[in-house]
Amino acid sequence: MRKLKCSGCGGTLALANTPDGHVIGKCRHCGTDYVVDAKGRQHVVVEHRFPDGVRAPQPQVHGRRLLIGAALGGAAVLAGLPFLGGFLSTSSPGRTPAQPFRKIFNTGGEGAAPGQFRDDPIGVAVDSLDRALLRDSDRRYYVFGPDGRFLNHYARPFHENASFTALLPGGDLILDHREQFARLDMESGTVKEVMPAPDLVRQWRYGAANCVTSDGGIALYRVPDAANEGRATLGIGDSEPGSDVVIFLDRNLRETHRLTDLLPQAIAPDPMITSAPEPVSIVVDGNGSIFILVIPKDDHDNRTGIFEFNAAGRFQRRIALEQKYFGSMAVAPDGTLWVQDVWMSEVQHVTPAGVAKYATTGLGQTREDAPGNIRALALYRDGSLAMIGNHRLIRAELTVARS
Repeated sequence: MRKLKCSGCGGTLALANTPDGHVIGKCRHCGTDYVVDAKGRQHVVVEHRFPDGVRAPQPQVHGRRLLIGAALGGAAVLAGLPFLGGFLSTSSPGRTPAQPFRKIFNTGGEGAAPGQFRDDPIGVAVDSLDRALLRDSDRRYYVFGPDGRFLNHYARPFHENASFTALLPGGDLILDHREQFARLDMESGTVKEVMPAPDLVRQWRYGAANCVTSDGGIALYRVPDAANEGRATLGIGDSEPGSDVVIFLDRNLRETHRLTDLLPQAIAPDPMITSAPEPVSIVVDGNGSIFILVIPKDDHDNRTGIFEFNAAGRFQRRIALEQKYFGSMAVAPDGTLWVQDVWMSEVQHVTPAGVAKYATTGLGQTREDAPGNIRALALYRDGSLAMIGNHRLIRAELTVARS
């Protein structure tokens, strides 16, 4: 078996076994340690261990060997120049790719202190002043400023008989309360007025979603019981979607018009499926186009994705997505769409060029908690994202080139 030499001084290494079963080679001359491994019938050095963090002295080279070494080294550098640029510009296989988002702030945490969440938040909305309103299980509300500063929290009024409908751009929080609308100041939680809501607001079969429109009003999407008499509950037993309706309200919560039977245009029955796909989210862009996010209730149902309709309610196209479970959408200031899925630690961006996916796993991994799977998202005025997950509110902007 060949003798191992110290690369620092050339001394012979003495081999010894450690209590944990490793082989250590110690230089008899300078004391440098090496981790040694058995390869076949001989030992090889697999790792340097310099004592006390001090690098071992390099062997001295004299005379003709020094000149030959310098010449060979110069030739090697010159020969390698054409390949150096390509090597530097190409990421090594094990290198971590650059994160697609730049964090602006990361705040929250689990607890009862101001700015912490008693339960994991399930929804987020942003008003025209870039204040973010979060809610947990629809029982408590939390307000944060544009810089992530905690502003206030309060319990939901009306106890169990109210649910979140929308946060209007001016800062009014709208709740659905016993088929009435309650308008609250979003920062204080003070009830400003209670007024009648349209019919069908509280009646739906298996699909209900709301969103703010570009003119500051609200679009209410429902699959109402009244329009689907005799159908099996929750969409089970029928492969085609039920009769649906979109009710449009102005900023004063007065109904302006409604559209009916949108999804029945776009999704045909499938004789091999016994459950209709479920609509879960709606957005309306600045042109009045309506987008409905539909998820499967049957694992083999591919009649899902984002279904686009024009302002008159006519079906335009289907946008395929990677879908794992329940999700929601938000429309950006530039008209593109962002989509989250509660089982995914990434978000999807729908642009005219297609759908791009961006991982969120890198957010918060250095000094703060990472969000994990994204539970909900919203957009700030500059296009940055408000994302919630793992008791955190994170504001981040996309740094890679948009498609």
